[in-house]
Amino acid sequence: MVNRGIPYNEIYHYTHLTKKDNLSCDLLKNIDKAAEMLLKHINAQDEIYMIVDSDADGYTAAATMMNYITEAFPNMKDHISYSFHEGKKHGINLLAVPASTKLVIAADSSSNDYAIHQQLHSCGIDVLVLDHHIAEKESENACVVNNQLCDYPNKSLSGVGVVYKFCQKLDEILHMHCADNQLDLVMLGLIGDVMDLRSFETRYLCELGMHQVHNPFISSMAEKNAFSLKGELTPIGVAFYIVPLVNAITRVGSMEEKELLFKSMLYSEAYKEVPSTKRGCKGQTETIVEQAVRVCTNVKNRQTKVRDAAVETIERVIKE
Repeated sequence: MVNRGIPYNEIYHYTHLTKKDNLSCDLLKNIDKAAEMLLKHINAQDEIYMIVDSDADGYTAAATMMNYITEAFPNMKDHISYSFHEGKKHGINLLAVPASTKLVIAADSSSNDYAIHQQLHSCGIDVLVLDHHIAEKESENACVVNNQLCDYPNKSLSGVGVVYKFCQKLDEILHMHCADNQLDLVMLGLIGDVMDLRSFETRYLCELGMHQVHNPFISSMAEKNAFSLKGELTPIGVAFYIVPLVNAITRVGSMEEKELLFKSMLYSEAYKEVPSTKRGCKGQTETIVEQAVRVCTNVKNRQTKVRDAAVETIERVIKE
């Protein structure tokens, strides 16, 4: 462990993490202002637009926020919209923001989209950024909660981690206990974004998430890959057998496949019955999450074929 970067005198602590390692959400700058902004729009039942960023952290961050809102405020379900990027793009796409939007939530992105923040602000649209990417400064036209832009001790918290801390703040205000229901999504996003697990808090959140899997997508993926995972989730297992399938969808999947994956992470959508796309099952139905798990595997195979063909071309060029 010393060779891996854990000081000798911290080894016992690292192997015996407790809830004290889950840092206070109040250490994040603007967390109160952010909660006030969201609750203002929820109380007014305004239209909210969610950015779903193009990687595992982006999907889990947006899904965590969606799941929290729909659990805490069921009447807001029909007031939230979202969209996906073509390919591996990041940040806010102004053209995708519906005209009726009053609040844009950018999870795991947009800390440095200063010009876009200004444009939205000039249109009377609030912007809430829950992010972990390094930026030059704090935006003047958005409410930004970012562990890299303040004195928050844990710099290896990804976008979904910041969203989770924000949900903890909402729990505190609302006297609810909804944030911890999303810890498996938090775990998937942290591992998917290759966060430093030498951080006590990051490691603790991953351990909690791996031992309380409830999310429809993660539990279905764990079941499908039970043999490879040897019956339990570990950071290595998640990184090798679940994250690559999510990344395949975000990088080479169609817009329909991206939406299918995202819906499979939402409790309000995952178990809905849809027409089956499985070969030989025409006229039958299956749940969204069942379909998503199968499609993820198909898209990963498709991505592998594209990669292998490219490698063959490169090898031929080198040889020539």
